[in-house]
Amino acid sequence: MNKGVKTYYIIGNYKKREGLFALYKHITSHIIYALEKNMIPVIDLKHFQNQYFKDDRAFKDNAWEYYFEQPAGIGLDDIEEDANIVIAEPNLWANNKYIINPIMIPVEKNYKKLPYTTEYLEYLKFKPDIKIYLDDCYTKNFKNSKNVLGVICRGSDYTELKPLKHQIQPNPKDVLNKAKELMTTSEYEKIYLATEDANIYKMFEEEFEDKLIKNIQYKFETVSHTQIASTRKSVRKNHFYELGKEYLCSMWLLSKCKGLIGGRANGTVAVYIMTNGFETFDYVHLWNLGVYGVDDVPYKRILKNIFEITNITKNGEEYKRINILGIKFHIAKQI
Repeated sequence: MNKGVKTYYIIGNYKKREGLFALYKHITSHIIYALEKNMIPVIDLKHFQNQYFKDDRAFKDNAWEYYFEQPAGIGLDDIEEDANIVIAEPNLWANNKYIINPIMIPVEKNYKKLPYTTEYLEYLKFKPDIKIYLDDCYTKNFKNSKNVLGVICRGSDYTELKPLKHQIQPNPKDVLNKAKELMTTSEYEKIYLATEDANIYKMFEEEFEDKLIKNIQYKFETVSHTQIASTRKSVRKNHFYELGKEYLCSMWLLSKCKGLIGGRANGTVAVYIMTNGFETFDYVHLWNLGVYGVDDVPYKRILKNIFEITNITKNGEEYKRINILGIKFHIAKQI
């Protein structure tokens, strides 16, 4: 490296279908690492795959900057030509001391705060238009509701597909019953439910009626709809950008509640960060059910892990990806 010049640490994304806060925790672990090594972190979701590009803007926009500020206020176009460049290792975040994963989130209030919680909150810098949007969401939905019970209840892809090594989610009926108990025995006036599952949302609507604060987050009827959303087939203008924006709103509103119940997922990590370690909650109850193992994975998933051929786009180029016993080969398509 050239001594006496700045070193920039470029943080990309190596998993196309990571959700917004899976991306955020992955990227933030890199930010902390870069700063501790005296490097300047720069987020690059322009040249790496992600599911949040606006329509026809794939590999043209830096999708990180749709929602968040650059951590050092420096974007890709601000890097000097003679600067030192370090590209983040793709797997650095997976098993290092900087990461906050769902399995680490305390299941009750008043546990010791996790390391780097303050840093995660510090680097959660929303773009000005997103911050206005989030504040507006809060004002409209919580205007006359100061004592709200928050519920996070994952369905669809979690409860039916059972993703390997992800946190097992509680049965939605168990979460509903816990919510009913708390709404009866505590002083909560309203309830806010964060879910992407239309059937779970309907179940809570039928139970709590006007006590349920409306959630504008896009919801899926079935697993197949979730899988469609993971492709690039839009169902509305800038659908995937809007998904990220609505998800942010949903987690933001959860963080403004007085209590929280539900499962551990990356959304729970988001709320943990936004509340600086659940500081603002009076009550927390999260189900601790372990993780999905091989025995939980549907047989089709097992077969795909043995052998699968899929079409992918990487850095604007089309490839066939062949997976044999977990080893992936990329073969360029003939033009």
